[in-house]
Amino acid sequence: MTVKALNGNITTKTARNGSYTLTLPIELADSTIRIEFSAEGYAARTENLLIQDPLRPIALERLQSKSEGPEIFTSKNGLKGLQTPSGKTILPARYNNIELDPSSGLYRVQILSKLGLQMGYVNEQGKEIIPVEYRVLGFQRDGRILAAKERYGYLDRNGNISISFIYEGASDFSKGEAEVIQLLEGQRFTFIINKEGRCIRSCPPESAYIQQKSVEQVKMSENIEPIELYFDMDAPDANNQATTTDDNYSRLFADLFSKKEQYVSSDATQQAPVLDRRRIDDFFSNEVQDNYNRFNETLETTLNYLRNTKGQVEITLRGHASSDGSSAYSRILSARRISSVKNSLLNYNKGELRPYLESGRLKITEEALGDSQINSKTKGDLNIGKNLRSLNALLQQKVEVIIRFAN
Repeated sequence: MTVKALNGNITTKTARNGSYTLTLPIELADSTIRIEFSAEGYAARTENLLIQDPLRPIALERLQSKSEGPEIFTSKNGLKGLQTPSGKTILPARYNNIELDPSSGLYRVQILSKLGLQMGYVNEQGKEIIPVEYRVLGFQRDGRILAAKERYGYLDRNGNISISFIYEGASDFSKGEAEVIQLLEGQRFTFIINKEGRCIRSCPPESAYIQQKSVEQVKMSENIEPIELYFDMDAPDANNQATTTDDNYSRLFADLFSKKEQYVSSDATQQAPVLDRRRIDDFFSNEVQDNYNRFNETLETTLNYLRNTKGQVEITLRGHASSDGSSAYSRILSARRISSVKNSLLNYNKGELRPYLESGRLKITEEALGDSQINSKTKGDLNIGKNLRSLNALLQQKVEVIIRFAN
């Protein structure tokens, strides 16, 4: 067995008899390190180890051979790709490493860039299933894939978030359980969760989630930064006087993202200084895409909070719109946008949030503001009616999602 430390200034040495030695600075005492165990013919496994704690015995899963599946090949420049057994390229050699996950049947790919090591998953056809953007990405265990960008959480085989990214540390699942570390009210808690993300052993006290107050003192506390979800032009349901819609934000997000190039070209026709392509690309990646991901992660956090505490959650949806119509129509459009976000919220995870809304523990407040928050100077700068698909206009086409928790 080979042992490799994945974080910290740590060196490892494995003897022929399987024993291993870790050498680390004294200042890392009582810290958590991440160790990968691997052996030829077995799937690698990672574990979080608190220095000075004994490490439980590690069992690796034997790899299953795949005679008809793609083969991993190495190019002359040392990069790896996938090819058929006959040598036809499926995935070009542009990765620093590729490994088969025998449980999911997917291939974990790794790229070493200026940002450090980034990992993702592709399938047998070379199609990206999980984006190459995670600094930690384990093999599938019990239907869950351990992952981390900044914090730890879990994905399913299709790249969907199974358990929210809220942990400071986490282990792979084994027999339906995983150990996680969470920072709550300034304290670190280590406990065991099940595959639904619910604490089942060594659970933090409820007071750790939200500081205990008397009933008279309870105030809603903004624990999560407001999330801005953006919309294309007159979406949803263009030229409609209805204040509700059957559409959902997931579909509207995909529609907006598919029209990114139109925003680039339309900005190039503005009389104001041209907004370069990088600025548009950065906005769609760092705001439109990231905020959509945060929205889904936050819904999982909200669901976990309602499951694991007796607290309440208040969600405020503030709709904004700028259109070439009247202020009254802008207000109607902003209400439709709120309706689409609410649809996504209530249908999240097959409608698991609906019972909490019905019981009163979840409260949703809707504020259709239209263009009332846009000052007259900004309205003039937008040049509304001549070019809606500009970045300046897009900034006003949004719904703010504000989530507050209370004990």
